[in-house]
Amino acid sequence: MLMFWECWEMYTAPQLPATKLTTNCYCGMFRGCSRIIFAPLLPAKELAPGCYENMFEFCHSLGSLTAYFEHWNEQSCDTYHWLAGTTDGGVFYHSDILDTDTTRDDSHIPVGWSKQSITTTSREPLTFKSIEENTATSGLAKITLRKCGDPDPINIKYRKFSETDTDSAWNTYTLGT
Repeated sequence: MLMFWECWEMYTAPQLPATKLTTNCYCGMFRGCSRIIFAPLLPAKELAPGCYENMFEFCHSLGSLTAYFEHWNEQSCDTYHWLAGTTDGGVFYHSDILDTDTTRDDSHIPVGWSKQSITTTSREPLTFKSIEENTATSGLAKITLRKCGDPDPINIKYRKFSETDTDSAWNTYTLGT
């Protein structure tokens, strides 16, 4: 709570990778940090009581926020005044599940902010499955990748790893080109 309160010289907020939140965990964290323009990604899908309360209050330069949560919770004040005193004309990028036809206010989406839906329903990590083992190439497995839908193109970083060569270089492979 109030970790960076009124830190006027902060231009870039630190990453907040937590996907499981606790009561009041980010309450007032950036309150009064008036030079922050972009909020950190808020990847949690479920909110905890008061978790984002007053989080960006009086961040006068804030013009963009991306949050993956899927439901507003009025009773526990999860987002109470979280965007009070921010700039007019910001953009709220939100989960495609979130009901954004709610009241336009500082505890939801501020008046003057636009909203943009983003797909957050499938956030599982990309996994690869070996479909056959190729013993002719020192036990390396053949991997099949299949692109389903957008975005186009998809860049994948990979490297060939073996017990004898643990420092091999990373390569880029592009799907969809």
